[in-house]
Amino acid sequence: MRLFLLFLGISTLSGCNLTSGTSINIDATIVDINGSTIILEHDSAPELSASTQEFSIDPNLARRVTVGEKVSANIIIGENPQVIGFAAPAAH
Repeated sequence: MRLFLLFLGISTLSGCNLTSGTSINIDATIVDINGSTIILEHDSAPELSASTQEFSIDPNLARRVTVGEKVSANIIIGENPQVIGFAAPAAH
């Protein structure tokens, strides 16, 4: 319990936005990046239909990618959909 409270305190102090929901990986193209938001044109998944959609993102993570780049985005689907990571897109 102490370890969890320590993690929660550090996360809060460091500005982490802990979001709950389902985590999915989805191939996408980055359409726009603006501070703490990113717009992705993404494929469909059982939890998400194909569309162009805005997501929250940590600005430090957003700095690692560029508009037009194709990525596999790790997204938390929930009340506040959020991109939490990237990888190279899956080979087709």
